[in-house]
Amino acid sequence: MKKILILISFLALASAGVISLQTNCSFSNSTIFFTIKNIGNDTAYGLSLIPMFEGKNYPAVGKESLPPDEFIRFGVPVQIPMNGTYLSTLSIGYTDSSGVPAFTLAHCIFSYGLPSPTTLLLSRPVITQIGSNKYKIDMNITNLGRSPVNSTLFLLLPFSFFSNISNFSFSILPAQTKQFSAIIAYKGAVQGTFEGIAFVPFYLDGKHLTSFVSFQISTYPQQIDNNLLLLAVGVTVVLIIILILLIIKRKK
Repeated sequence: MKKILILISFLALASAGVISLQTNCSFSNSTIFFTIKNIGNDTAYGLSLIPMFEGKNYPAVGKESLPPDEFIRFGVPVQIPMNGTYLSTLSIGYTDSSGVPAFTLAHCIFSYGLPSPTTLLLSRPVITQIGSNKYKIDMNITNLGRSPVNSTLFLLLPFSFFSNISNFSFSILPAQTKQFSAIIAYKGAVQGTFEGIAFVPFYLDGKHLTSFVSFQISTYPQQIDNNLLLLAVGVTVVLIIILILLIIKRKK
C-alpha cells in the first residue's frame, strides 16, 4: 500500500531570501520514504533530518546544503506488526545563508492494510504564555468509541523546547473526556513560529490506531491588538466622563 501526503511547508525568512521546505512521504515494502524539497529562493545549510517511528529515533540523515529547487530523498525501514494507522515524524533543522538556525517537525500518517477510523478525538491544544519564554499547553482527549482505551499521549516538541512532562499514560471510558496540561520552556535564541505534535497510539479490535494533532508555538512577544487597545482607552475615557458628571451633579 502506498500513500503520499504533503506534510508541511516551513518558511524561514532571511535577509538573503526565503527557505521553504516541502516534505512528502510514501510507504511501501515496509519502508517509509521521505522527500524534502526546497521550494524557496534561499539555500538551506547543514540540513539535519531525524526520523522517528513508534517512539524510536532512527539515524539522522544530513545534507551539507539544499539549494532552491533541489531535494533529498531517503528511506527508513520499519516493522509493521499489524494492520492499522501509523504516524512517523521528522525533526528538521538547518541554517539559512545568514547563519540563522531554523527547526521544525513534520509528520507522516499512513495506513497498512484497510484503514480504520480512530475513536479518540484530540482537541487542538491551547497555548498560553505564562512567563518569559514559558508556556502552558492544555488539550483534551475524548473517547468517541464504545470500548475503553488504555494508552499514552506523547508530546513532541522541536529543538530547544522542553516540557516538564513528555508523555501521559491514561485510561479513558466511552464518552469520557480527559484533560491534559504541560509546561513548555523555550531555550532557543531565535524567535519564530514552530510546529509541535501530540499523538496517541493504541490498539483496538486487533488493529493499531493513531490519533494525532499538530499545533504551532509562537515565541514572538505577545502584542495587544490595536483595535482592542483603542476600545479599552475609549471605554476608560467614557467611564471617567460619567464619573465626573456624577460628581458635578452631586455637588449641585
